[in-house]
Parts: sequence; C-alpha cells; structure tokens
Amino acid sequence: MDEVFETATLMQTGKICNFPAVIMGSAYWKQLGPFLDKTMLDLGTIDERDLQFLKMTDDPQEALDIIKVSCLNI
Repeated sequence: MDEVFETATLMQTGKICNFPAVIMGSAYWKQLGPFLDKTMLDLGTIDERDLQFLKMTDDPQEALDIIKVSCLNI
C-alpha cells in the first residue's frame, strides 16, 4: 500500500508525470475506495481530482484499455 500512496503523491506534487496506476484485485483493495472518498476527501487531505490517479479493476483487458487510453492522451 505504501507504493500506491507514494506513487499518487509523486503524481499529485508533479514530481513524476501522471500515468494510470492500475491496481488489480478489487477484493483485496475494496476498502481503499471508501477510505479515499469518506476519510481523505472529507478531511481535505486529498482533492477530488486526486482520485483520478488510481484505477481499480479485476479484468486484465480493462487494465490494458486504461493504459492504452492514457497513452493516447499524453
């Protein structure tokens, strides 16, 4: 989990360029979404646009599609 937040922080602060951080396994990461939405966002420790840094899926094809779309937008 440390790497997920470190990557998001580096993108948020402009230290690295934005890219899709795709996390696989919704069962494992299921508490992350509510934590980001209901804790961090509500407390103002992140901005709504920061939620775009992470994408969650269980589908390898969807992960590939997310990455492809991101590369087209660079």
